[in-house]
Amino acid sequence: MLEQFVGEAQSLLSQGWVGSVIGLIGVGLAIVTYVLSRKKKALSFTYAGERLLGSSKGSLPKDITVQYQNKNIDRLTRSVVYFWNSGQQPIQREHLATTDRPRLSVGEDGSVLAMTIQRSSRDAVSFSVVADPQNSNSIILDFAFLDVADGAAIEILHTSKSSVVSASGTILGIPRGIRNLGRTPPGIIKLPFNTPMPMTFLGSIGVLMGIVLVVAGIVAPVETEKFVNLGLVGPVATFLMAGIYVVSGCAVIYFFRKKYPKRLAIPESEQ
Repeated sequence: MLEQFVGEAQSLLSQGWVGSVIGLIGVGLAIVTYVLSRKKKALSFTYAGERLLGSSKGSLPKDITVQYQNKNIDRLTRSVVYFWNSGQQPIQREHLATTDRPRLSVGEDGSVLAMTIQRSSRDAVSFSVVADPQNSNSIILDFAFLDVADGAAIEILHTSKSSVVSASGTILGIPRGIRNLGRTPPGIIKLPFNTPMPMTFLGSIGVLMGIVLVVAGIVAPVETEKFVNLGLVGPVATFLMAGIYVVSGCAVIYFFRKKYPKRLAIPESEQ
């Protein structure tokens, strides 16, 4: 039996196309290994925000006015930006172009009123922000260095209609510039009685329900089929429903995950 199996395997491997396929697979694996092992430089950011004053959805009542430097403000928007080293190499101040420093900008229809570093990965990076003297809607970022996952959470109060933030700047080794990962999801929904519920927890429940259905379908297939009735015959309905739960749960976990490092997360009491 063994000799027959070995003979068939040798006969198969002796065919020319088999060697070519194995060679192509080897080249593909080598390319994938090289790409994954490369150490790249990268800076990324994601943002969140809300309109505080100036619309029907503002968080402040309409009859409250806000002043800044003795001037009334008709609109006030809060943007929180999470900015960090998302690559595999450290980035130092010497890598930042002196004529094009990293900066964050709000909409051109507004101006930055105040900026605060709400959280820094650690004091040693000396992360700081200052107003851009040439553009009222921008702030300039500075730091001594950023190791992997180092960065800061920055709050920007401004008068732009939108809380959307953009980034620019020239950094040695990052020709494509700073990556914009878009708006970060809130991650928490409010249930009845104002009870907060993390979306990742709801996704985990979906995955768990799918696993329970799979186990139930194996242990007690007849009873489970009565519970899961999709008009299908046999265990297909059970495993299909389990797949729906697992895929949906994983999708919720993925889309509502925190895109930034945990060390930059702002406690709810400080938000």
